Amino acid sequence: MDAEEARSDPIPEFAPGDDDSAPLSDLMRQQLIEDLHIARTGFGFADDTGEIRFVMPSSRPDIRDGAGEVSAEAFVRSPACGDEVRVQLAVQDGLITRFNWQGHGCVVSTASASALAGMAIGLDVVEFAALAVKFSESVWRGIAPDSDLGDAAVFAGIGRIPLRGRCATLSWNATADALAQISPDAAA
Repeated sequence: MDAEEARSDPIPEFAPGDDDSAPLSDLMRQQLIEDLHIARTGFGFADDTGEIRFVMPSSRPDIRDGAGEVSAEAFVRSPACGDEVRVQLAVQDGLITRFNWQGHGCVVSTASASALAGMAIGLDVVEFAALAVKFSESVWRGIAPDSDLGDAAVFAGIGRIPLRGRCATLSWNATADALAQISPDAAA
């Protein structure tokens, strides 16, 4: 008997482009969240010289080195668990051109920030507001996520555990707060 036959519960194969409407198993969801946590996409801030500080080696340069001076910054802390996130954004002509974050907390809060960083650059501030509503409905109501959420779709239904739902939405709330400083339409 080889190793493949010895496995009692085979791990389902999933590749992008497969039936995107197929629900993720809990095991797959946990692995995707862990992968986002490890990636730390967008983690780190630029100092006065433009150098990124505190960047994890796995961060993607195309995300963290976005264009533009920081237009707004917001800090959010969860009083329930102590997770914290600070986001910095640059917005030019109504588009998010830079998204960086720093914070500490559980795997869910850091993975959610990483997923958001991977999709934020290039979004119109009004588009972000609509996407944030979809994300919130997906997290809290378990509404099936649509393809617009990208990697963030993995958090669908996590709000059934309220503390996890707050962690998943932490970076999204900070981003909405930062965008509200720039554009009232983004606060919707």
